[in-house]
Amino acid sequence: MSREAVSKGNSTRLPPRANARRAPEKTSKAQSRATMEKEANQREELETSFRTGIERLVDVLGKGGVQKECLDELLNQLSPCNIRDDGAKPSLGDTIERLSNADSVLSQAWSYSLCYPSMDINALVSVLDTLRSLVIDFGKLAAEPVQRKLQAVKADGKADPAALFSAEAGAEKINDVVKKCSIGAYKIRALKRVTTSDEARQRE
Repeated sequence: MSREAVSKGNSTRLPPRANARRAPEKTSKAQSRATMEKEANQREELETSFRTGIERLVDVLGKGGVQKECLDELLNQLSPCNIRDDGAKPSLGDTIERLSNADSVLSQAWSYSLCYPSMDINALVSVLDTLRSLVIDFGKLAAEPVQRKLQAVKADGKADPAALFSAEAGAEKINDVVKKCSIGAYKIRALKRVTTSDEARQRE
């Protein structure tokens, strides 16, 4: 076989090898886009549920006697945790601040039960349980891309140490705020079990 023939034979084999090397990259980008779209849909669903929960909370508190001024303040502070005022996706710092704020405001909402004897405690506990679960879901969803970034930086042997430190710090911050919100959720769920048991005994 001539050298020319060998050369032609090799030239016909090179493109498939190049395409084979690019295929994983294309697959990775497609998976990344699919993941981002899925998370965007989840954020939208959580936002809708969160808004509905807020409306229920305001209704329960209002019927229990809480003044409109206080309700307006709660409504303003309990904005969805996945969007900013300008409609853009928030930074990690924005999300952490919103989650911490939501945790504090939900605790404040429960405190009204101690000041208004006419408050429907069962209804208040139920809606707070729902909202706290949603806040935790927001936090876990926000933590997913942070964890992916951290894993990517760790897997990069040439990563800048500063980038690794930043990724680790971000993951730690979002995990800490999710844990803090979880404590509030556990407390309200314990109260829900108590109020449910009391209601069952009263029916007997």
